[in-house]
Amino acid sequence: MFDRNPALKGIILASITAIFWGVLAIALKVAVAIIDPYSIVWIRFLFAFIMLVLWFLYTDRKKLNILVKPPFILVLGTFFLAVNFIGYMQGVKFSGPENAQIIIQLGPILLAAGGVIFFKEKLTFRQFMGFVIAGIGLFLFYGDQYDNSITSKEDYIASVYYLVVAAVSWAIYGIFQKKLVRRWPSQQLNLVIFGFPVLIFIPFTDFPVFTNLGMSTWLLIAFLGISTIVPYGAFSASLKYIEANKAGIIIALNPIITFVVMAILGWMNVKWIAIEKITWYGFVGAGLVIVGAILAILPRQKE
Repeated sequence: MFDRNPALKGIILASITAIFWGVLAIALKVAVAIIDPYSIVWIRFLFAFIMLVLWFLYTDRKKLNILVKPPFILVLGTFFLAVNFIGYMQGVKFSGPENAQIIIQLGPILLAAGGVIFFKEKLTFRQFMGFVIAGIGLFLFYGDQYDNSITSKEDYIASVYYLVVAAVSWAIYGIFQKKLVRRWPSQQLNLVIFGFPVLIFIPFTDFPVFTNLGMSTWLLIAFLGISTIVPYGAFSASLKYIEANKAGIIIALNPIITFVVMAILGWMNVKWIAIEKITWYGFVGAGLVIVGAILAILPRQKE
């Protein structure tokens, strides 16, 4: 079936990325109640790095050479991705999955703006409207959550601060990545992208915490590790079968998955994760952010 319809294969691969990232925020919120943010980020990168090294040992050992002398711009970009990971993790800690998923949409919006500034890409009217719509949505969503968040106002403001830093850092990483993928395969770049942060976060990691974890927590950690490597691989693979803008639209919908899953958990009245209070205008704001992000990341149509 996939051989006859490669576009369907691309859609499924992009959807896998969206599903993983949609559920990831919830899993991180559960994990941060047990393990500190820095240790979570460290184990995620370590897991992904080991899996990727094993893959290249099996398929093409020569590609491991990038670890010996990585391009400086790659090391710099990786540093900003590490900041993105810990900023997002802290944002989830101080608020919740829904808030984190909406505020972090600033990342692709800022990356689109970076394309205009640094790569001289032409700003289309559609992209401009995307920036405006997303800005209105963020204003509405922030106002709703500032008034109704189940955390304190101080914690909510801290969450937004961390998430904005995470979004800006991801956009900077994305700009570097745009330059690098012109020369290097994305999975080879990921060797450094996953490996370098393992070294960065060693001084901040609480290693003893890993000695007292139960099986359920280790399964959660395994899922977090898989969610670090699989979505990126699925996204890269999807680009072989469908256009980047189509894949980007599918992935931009991942906050909807987070909202749906959290709504189901709220309906089930689970006790292991707190459900955020979101009013109607908060949902309107969230919807506008997603729509605005999609409009912003859509490339200019070829004439």
